[in-house]
Amino acid sequence: MQGLNHTKVFIAETEERNLAGFVETYVTRVEKVGKIGVIYYIAVKPEYRHKGIGRSLVFKAEEYFRVRKAIFSTASTKYDNLASRLLFKSMGYKELLVTHNPGPVVERLIKALYAYEDDIIFYKRL
Repeated sequence: MQGLNHTKVFIAETEERNLAGFVETYVTRVEKVGKIGVIYYIAVKPEYRHKGIGRSLVFKAEEYFRVRKAIFSTASTKYDNLASRLLFKSMGYKELLVTHNPGPVVERLIKALYAYEDDIIFYKRL
């Protein structure tokens, strides 16, 4: 996984200790925004989806961010990733569509999240 030298990974296991999913996170500071937590990557194996595992992983990430005094939890995904969009929206995240001329604060968020111009950024005040 890219960036493991500065990220924290949490895993979700089944009762049989099978890997069901994971979330890779980090905390960074964004000028004019403050300290933010970033959900860099989240994945749940197909056979374990729709069982609350993704929600549990996001909650774990948010808990980690709060302990580290982040004021926002953030993530990004492609516009057509409906499952991810529904998950974050159901958990109180707002969507920010990245445009070709985003402005300085959003530009800093894009850089902090390693996002792309066609991504959607999610954010939630902690």
